[in-house]
Amino acid sequence: MIRIYEAPDVMLLSQWSPQHELNCKMPLSSIAWNSSRAHPPMLAVGSDDQNEICGKVILFQFFENSRKWDKVISIDSIVDPVHDIAFAPNIGRSFHLLGVASKEVRILSIKENKSQQNITDLMNNEKQVTQPQQKYDVETKCCFNDHGKKVWRVSWNITGTILASSGDDGYVRLWKANYLGNWKAITQLKIDKENEDQILITPSVINSSQLPVDLNTELNPNGQGVKYYKFGNINNANIPLH
Repeated sequence: MIRIYEAPDVMLLSQWSPQHELNCKMPLSSIAWNSSRAHPPMLAVGSDDQNEICGKVILFQFFENSRKWDKVISIDSIVDPVHDIAFAPNIGRSFHLLGVASKEVRILSIKENKSQQNITDLMNNEKQVTQPQQKYDVETKCCFNDHGKKVWRVSWNITGTILASSGDDGYVRLWKANYLGNWKAITQLKIDKENEDQILITPSVINSSQLPVDLNTELNPNGQGVKYYKFGNINNANIPLH
């Protein structure tokens, strides 16, 4: 079940009032809002259900006319349990990018199908425009199995151009698209086994000029990668992190 609340005052949790309930009829593991102000509000929901028959990613859209959330598409191509899901920040795109963490790292393109945008009915010789059920075309832009094991988390940078993923292999990997729209690994991060207070960043590209500026400027002269140093631990965080 998805429950959506309205917060008149974000600091007073007792005043948050429930507005909508969406029954997905399966266990849910993750949820993400789209951040685009130029598109209708949309929710992406992931499920870690072990049933391999049904799709594990569902998209809901809010329709202003009916003031209701409705399911617009179920992505049946993803049947493995989904552990995390994230919309890319939308800066000028006409479509959405969605990162999915399951057995692999997937990046999906969600584009509105313009041919289904408007539906008209002729009734009593009057043309009435009904509220359409928006349709979307979903395309898998890439699917990576570099982690080799389960992928648990995905997160975008602020411009929505780089996706970070973490998995059971102990690596954090960064993915970025080139000018042709082809996604590739650009960097991988892992704890240095010789010194656990350091995180070793290894470029996944031969030419270090293709790295993000903040990583490229800190590359070691010997080309072995970048080392980040751990300042300390947070000992009072006694809430399980997921």
